[in-house]
Amino acid sequence: MNNTKRAIRKTTLFILGVALTTTLAMAQPGHENRPPEPPDSARIQEMLKHLDSELDLNSEQKTKIDALFIAHFEQVKIQREKEKPQMEQMKADHENLRREFESSVKAQLSPEQAKQFDELNEKRMHENQDRGKKHKKGKDRPRK
Repeated sequence: MNNTKRAIRKTTLFILGVALTTTLAMAQPGHENRPPEPPDSARIQEMLKHLDSELDLNSEQKTKIDALFIAHFEQVKIQREKEKPQMEQMKADHENLRREFESSVKAQLSPEQAKQFDELNEKRMHENQDRGKKHKKGKDRPRK
């Protein structure tokens, strides 16, 4: 019976860990196309504290789960670093496609229309940057 309880507890902890990670991923406004940043040690301690309050962990469980969180998010950091060059290349490829597209569109426009087109793109770029700044400000809000 003790092994069954242990298996249930491990399964529950695993599911809760996945749920916490998913929640963190979904809580990143404006970053839907990228995985979330791995939490720092303070955030990991918050996650552990929350888990403890929900599951009434003993000190051995806290120690082991803390180590699991740290190891897991270290692996996530390593994976992100491995993928970073690919993401940067993809970003550069998208930028090249955008420039080619804009050049092709401008070739179809009169000089005055091309100038307006550039101004519209400039305005859109600033609006997107402003939108990004708002999301970053929201990121600094205290979590509930």
